[in-house]
Amino acid sequence: MGAANHADCVPEGSEGQMELIYLLVIGTSLWVLVDANSLGVKKGKLNGGLFDMGPAGWFFACLLLWIVAFPVYLGKRNEYQRLRGTAPRSELDKADVVANSVTERLANSITQLERLAQLKDKGIISGEEFLAKKRELL
Repeated sequence: MGAANHADCVPEGSEGQMELIYLLVIGTSLWVLVDANSLGVKKGKLNGGLFDMGPAGWFFACLLLWIVAFPVYLGKRNEYQRLRGTAPRSELDKADVVANSVTERLANSITQLERLAQLKDKGIISGEEFLAKKRELL
C-alpha cells in the first residue's frame, strides 16, 4: 500500500470552500481586533474570567478557535460598549421613544383639529375645507 496523497483525501471541488472558510476566519478575526481597539478593550476590564482579554488576545482566540471565540466576543461586545458608554438602547427604551413620538403626533393632530374646528365655527374656513384638512391629519 502506498501513502495517501493529499489530493486523494480532499473531496473534489472543496478547495474553494476551504479558502472561503479561511478568509471568513481571518476577516472576522481582523474585524474583532479593530473593533476591540475602537471600543478600548483592555485585559481585566471585565473583572477577570476566561474571556477577559485585550484586543490581541481576542484576535488570536478568534484565529485559533473561531467557532467558540467569535460568538463569545459578540456577546461580550455589549458589555464593552456599556462600559464605554456606547451600549445600544434596550428594546424597552426604543419602545418608549416610539410611544412618545406617537403620543406627540396624536396630541399635535388633536390640537390642529381643535384649531380647525374653531376656524370653521368662525366661518373662516368652509365645512369642506375642514373635512379635507381633517382627513390629512388623520
